[in-house]
Amino acid sequence: MDFHSPNTSPQGDRSAPGSPFEEVKVPRDTARELFADGHFVAPATALIAPLTPLASIPRVFPNNGRAAVDDVVYVNGIMTPLELHFEDMQKLANTGASVVGLHNSTGGQTKDLWNCLKDKLLQSDSKVVPVLIRLLEEAALGGTPLHLVGHSRGGLLIEVACIQVRDRLLRGPVSSEDELSERLQHVKIETLGSGGARFPVRGPRYFHYINELDPVAQFFGTGAIQKVLRSAHLGEGAGSFTFRDFQRTINFDDLLANIPKKKKPGLMDQLVHGPAVYLAQRIPFEEAVVRQQS
Repeated sequence: MDFHSPNTSPQGDRSAPGSPFEEVKVPRDTARELFADGHFVAPATALIAPLTPLASIPRVFPNNGRAAVDDVVYVNGIMTPLELHFEDMQKLANTGASVVGLHNSTGGQTKDLWNCLKDKLLQSDSKVVPVLIRLLEEAALGGTPLHLVGHSRGGLLIEVACIQVRDRLLRGPVSSEDELSERLQHVKIETLGSGGARFPVRGPRYFHYINELDPVAQFFGTGAIQKVLRSAHLGEGAGSFTFRDFQRTINFDDLLANIPKKKKPGLMDQLVHGPAVYLAQRIPFEEAVVRQQS
């Protein structure tokens, strides 16, 4: 498989030349979607093993002429099969980023919502969380930059991983929260309609995109209702961009035809919650920080 096809850019490629990576082959009689849970996603929806060094994984690059300013790991939300995750990776790349996916598999709406409840109770058994923990610990102990982007449940999984990393490191090689905060200054965390409401770990730089018409963000995540209930903690020094958007151009015939195949976003995603709604507002991280300060 050619990983340096139209979506990659030699100038912007931040993967290490000659670094080892190998596409994972899905075992026979195993559903690819469920197997993909906790795997990295590279161009052409290639699955890369969870322990692969991040620097060696091929990126998805902008195909619209924009420069890749940010280098991000993107965790998708619920009800997002691998093909849709990859489409969203390209949309994210086109906002000015090189993108590696980290796949949060869907088992259907009921199972996905049950998993979100377990995440909220800090009882997550997602295969994504151990990978995020590894990346965060490598950033904290090795001083390497890391930029995580999470949509919906993806933001919640990042929240869970951050809390676990804080607790693990404070029991081990890090002596205090102040030291941990200093070690995590290389980390950027960005959420799009996050299902997670609490980011209590000091150190990372946080930025949240919040659609006022999105019930997920408002009732369960980083939105205004959670703030009124004092359930939200956006992170120390966090930035945010709040907007109001309701997509009116819905092709219902296309939507209904694709529901059994899960090849298109669901109705709420198309209207107010999906990655496309949020990515239409996204700009590179540092630009977003400057915009808020101006």
